[in-house]
Amino acid sequence: MIFKNTVISGMGIGHKIGFPTVNVVAPNLGVGMDYGVYAVEARAVDPEYAELLPWTPALMHYGPKPTFDVAKIYCEIHFLHYPIDGAPKELEVAIKGYIRGVQKFDGPVSLVAQMNRDKETALERFFKRTTAGVVPHVSPKPSARPSLRSLVLGSNSPILLAYHKLKAMAAAYYYGFPARKLRVIGVTGTNGKTTVANLITNVLVASGKKVGMTSTVNFRLGDETWMNATKMSTQSPFFIQKFLRKMVDTGCTHAVLEVTSHALVQSRTWGVDFDTVLLTNVTGDHIEYHGGFEEYQKAKMLLFQHLLNVPAKSKQPRVSILNADDESFPLFDAIPSEEKMTYGLQSGSYYASNIKLGAEGTDFTLNTPEAQIDLHMNLPGVPNVYNALSVACVALTEHISLDVVKQVLAETEPVPGRYELVREGQPFHVVVDYAHNIDAVRGVLTMYSEITKAIGSKLIVVFGATGGGRDKAKRPVIGKLLDTLSDVVILTSDDPYEEDEWEIITMVAEGVARDEGEKYWKIPSRREAIRTALFMAQKGDIVLIAGKGAEPVQMIYGQRRDWDDREVVRSILHELV
Repeated sequence: MIFKNTVISGMGIGHKIGFPTVNVVAPNLGVGMDYGVYAVEARAVDPEYAELLPWTPALMHYGPKPTFDVAKIYCEIHFLHYPIDGAPKELEVAIKGYIRGVQKFDGPVSLVAQMNRDKETALERFFKRTTAGVVPHVSPKPSARPSLRSLVLGSNSPILLAYHKLKAMAAAYYYGFPARKLRVIGVTGTNGKTTVANLITNVLVASGKKVGMTSTVNFRLGDETWMNATKMSTQSPFFIQKFLRKMVDTGCTHAVLEVTSHALVQSRTWGVDFDTVLLTNVTGDHIEYHGGFEEYQKAKMLLFQHLLNVPAKSKQPRVSILNADDESFPLFDAIPSEEKMTYGLQSGSYYASNIKLGAEGTDFTLNTPEAQIDLHMNLPGVPNVYNALSVACVALTEHISLDVVKQVLAETEPVPGRYELVREGQPFHVVVDYAHNIDAVRGVLTMYSEITKAIGSKLIVVFGATGGGRDKAKRPVIGKLLDTLSDVVILTSDDPYEEDEWEIITMVAEGVARDEGEKYWKIPSRREAIRTALFMAQKGDIVLIAGKGAEPVQMIYGQRRDWDDREVVRSILHELV
């Protein structure tokens, strides 16, 4: 039987993740391939499965049980009509081997399995057998010329930036500059902003202050807290000004705002008069948006440069708090402020010593010019030591005792989606973390790889890079980190936005040296990738699911889909019981 014009979707290996299926009845799934499938056949090579999956084109219903080990299912996929120069009119390239995974779709098609969606590999194999290794040239598609619209209204065009500023000015005037009636603390940096903002808020609340907060993960207004579903760390000017007005109207005295480089360039915080500004660190992130690392640094510096550009609200000095260990420190230190505080491990007026790291917490000594204090926090890793130091600096600027900081650090659980443990009685650890850029991924991988080596277990990592054109250059770099620091690597989808998720995965895979199938797989379905990792995990292992943290939605081809890594983990773990 021949099935023409059928497209098979790409994915990585599945490990006991439901019925392995080869779908040959859908006319076209529209997943970006230019090639038709000539014929697809699958058979079981293991006697255990021979009766269940005979040698036949197979379409089977999806379900969690019974499960098959897809490594035992043999498959052949024949491709026709490769659009390459010098190829025969009807070139057939057959790929044979074991099914590499399954993919669930929202439409009537349940599951699709494939062998290999990498056309270069298929072509190389074919031509090495037939033409002494000479692979015909694949004609690239001509790149489209930039439109007038993109030149005039591009993300960093003067016209669009002027529009952003006018909108911010209108919002500030409309709501009456509410920040002038609040103590406003701004937190910026590449990593740690959300954790620091939440810890600062907890310290202020513990000292008796009424606080409002905005962060990537959550919002707070007095005693009320809720999750951030906007997909923005720093929201639009009208959102910010309206929220600040609510803070004033409900009696808040302090506002804590997470401030991104995008927001600063786009003037979203224009009219927000800050009293204290804090820098966590500056590493490579959002470089493509800003046009380079120096431009990214300059964007972060805007928060500090604007600190003294407005009249003071009180006699209390306006303060800049800087990470003295960060490579960008000299640039930020050169910006004037009425008072400066510095923190770090290697340098700084406020520094940590006697650091003892654990899988679920950290102990260290905080040294200040006036005193020392031993602290314990329920947050793992050196990055959180930096976060705690910066929070202590803010506390002292607000005349809050370090004993309050000690109490808060001892009681505070990780911010949702930041080093968050998911416990459902399983014999291994599952960690959900937001790490999505080079520095954050390096930090979290280093920490957990050291822990697994110490206890003799494995680190299994599920990772997907964000789409939408965001920082493509970092993808293979992160791939190399995953390859170097993880025992098992599973590449998957994150928020592809309008990008092809397989292309994103392929770019990350450029940094992975090991062969697919050698403790390394590509599974675009994030749910199936997580399922695979959890099935693989054994007692004492750490499964790290990185990239999205506690984000409640997933952006796929312009659609917002409800999603939460933590809830997905819980549902799959319940299936395993």
